[in-house]
Amino acid sequence: MWDTKLDGGVDVAKTGNIPHKNETLQVRTNNHPYANLYVNIVNQYLTNIKTQNNAATPPSVISYTDANGNVIKGDRLQVPFFFQYNKNNKDADGTAAPILGHIELMYTWTSIQPNYVSSAGTGVHYKNYTNALDSLFSRVEALPSGLTAVSPTTSAQLDGKIIGTKNKALEYKLVSETEYKAVTGEAITNLVLGTYNVRYAAKAGYNGPTPSATGIPTAVPYKAGQSIDIVIPANTDPSGPITPTPSPSPSPTAPVGGDDGTSPSATVSATTDSSTGSTVAKATTAVISGLVEQAKKAEAAGKSSVVELKVEATTQTKSVELSIPRNAFNDVAASTNAGVKANYGIATVVFAPEAIESISKAAETGDISIIISKGELTDEGKEALGDRPVYDFSVFAGTSPVTTFGGSQLQVSVPYSLQAGEDPNAVVVYYVSESGLETIRGKYNYNAAAGTVDFVTAHFSQYIVGYNKVNFTDVPDTAWYEDAVGFLAARSITTGTDKEHYSPNATVTRGQFIVFLLKAYGIMPNEKETNNFSDAGDAYYTNYLGAAKRLGITNGIDGTIFEPNSKITRQDLFTLLYRSLEVLGELPAATSNVTMSSFSDAEQIAGYASDAFKSLVEGGIVTGSQSKLNPRDFSTRAQVAQVLYNLLSK
Repeated sequence: MWDTKLDGGVDVAKTGNIPHKNETLQVRTNNHPYANLYVNIVNQYLTNIKTQNNAATPPSVISYTDANGNVIKGDRLQVPFFFQYNKNNKDADGTAAPILGHIELMYTWTSIQPNYVSSAGTGVHYKNYTNALDSLFSRVEALPSGLTAVSPTTSAQLDGKIIGTKNKALEYKLVSETEYKAVTGEAITNLVLGTYNVRYAAKAGYNGPTPSATGIPTAVPYKAGQSIDIVIPANTDPSGPITPTPSPSPSPTAPVGGDDGTSPSATVSATTDSSTGSTVAKATTAVISGLVEQAKKAEAAGKSSVVELKVEATTQTKSVELSIPRNAFNDVAASTNAGVKANYGIATVVFAPEAIESISKAAETGDISIIISKGELTDEGKEALGDRPVYDFSVFAGTSPVTTFGGSQLQVSVPYSLQAGEDPNAVVVYYVSESGLETIRGKYNYNAAAGTVDFVTAHFSQYIVGYNKVNFTDVPDTAWYEDAVGFLAARSITTGTDKEHYSPNATVTRGQFIVFLLKAYGIMPNEKETNNFSDAGDAYYTNYLGAAKRLGITNGIDGTIFEPNSKITRQDLFTLLYRSLEVLGELPAATSNVTMSSFSDAEQIAGYASDAFKSLVEGGIVTGSQSKLNPRDFSTRAQVAQVLYNLLSK
């Protein structure tokens, strides 16, 4: 509810005061001394709201004159004004749209009763408001959640479903189509196999009747939301009621991929035990051989290749096991430099070429099995984390588990729908280690377009998609660094200066930045770093300095000292960041048209920092301010957070 009086309207209840007939603490008044409080809130937070006053001719607005003589205007919201707000929402065009809907109907508690008689008739106000509420609550989230794909049950495979649509104002289409169709009822039915875009449809907000004598509110539109992808899979369960008919899936002997052959793929037939939820698939040598040939062609053309094996899960699937003949798997490692992507629907994992070679060298001669399972937390785990998605990943050579992957990173993607009110930057991934629950660091994020959480790891374990929202009183929702601080704090890369404050404007020391940097990329120091700087001391940063020296990230000031308590300049910060990315093999490719010549103070950059600035500017990580890079300025905690966020969230 919106009330524009700073006292919440309490004063108007005093003897002699008539509600809304006095100006006590009323900031919603042109050029009131505090009108800027009202106008700035509306303009900053309610950017796409639709108001009755704004629709008038001419629009009725609230304004104030700033210190420079500029007249600043904002929409005039009336009381009562009920609206839904989600700061993370974007509309179908990708534009920020924090308002999901509103009701601006100026009824009293008396006039909104079902039997109230107005000039428009009996119960008209009641009907208007309940209809408006039904519209408002047909969407209470940014992206659709709780939707489940159901495989067809007939041999024609034309009766797939998407369930979970009850009381949601959704619309859908096949990805290949251009027009959305409205959803009615508790399910979308009669669906053919394929991928569907599902989104919240455009809906109406309601302004007061104009003219009021008609009693009919004015419906004003809010744009459709962003879509998620839902895949209707073929029914491949032989214990089910059908025998699958041929589908557009790739032929096992003729893998298909991109036109350039860089992504050859094949769907491997599978069976599912509906009582256990176990889906089992076995790739044939012929399938793998066909993929290998395509990968060779891509590599001969100078392109890298990833071989994809798809196993279509059913709605009963809880685990998927894909086995690959050992000789065929070895052929991938020996004959190509291709990665392998195991796409199971319930999750996807991509093995880099180094991992494929490492698995191929496993001592046991049995077939290679790649297993992904969905599980549940224990009661103790649920008490600590809530009811969160759990995934187990494992690879076997014969009956022996493979635990090392040649030092390469495995790319993992698991489905995830944001729960109501969740901040995507606070969605994190934990893994279970011998010492307990650990937070994954490094580059990963929630992928809103795909409806997945994507992360990288160097080992397999049990992984949990968690949520860890950390709030600081000095980091407002509208701050340019809010997403960055929330992202890093959720992953325990940074903490506040105390429990409630982040201190975004405080400068960062050289020792603090090394800790920031190594934590961000999951680089843990040894328990005791023997070859350290002479001034490393005995502090929270001590072993991190030793690790940075050991890895070649820094040589300090002269090879012997680091000056950890000195403030860090931007050119030193970017140099350390550049060297870290170089060591990790993660230097960003040039993605922008901006060059060093675009900045007026580029000549002030020290020689040792020039390569770092060039790489990070051209990679879009460093953007400067007002055509300057300010290389000798000190860096704040907010600036450090934003730079690391730019690298880790993309």
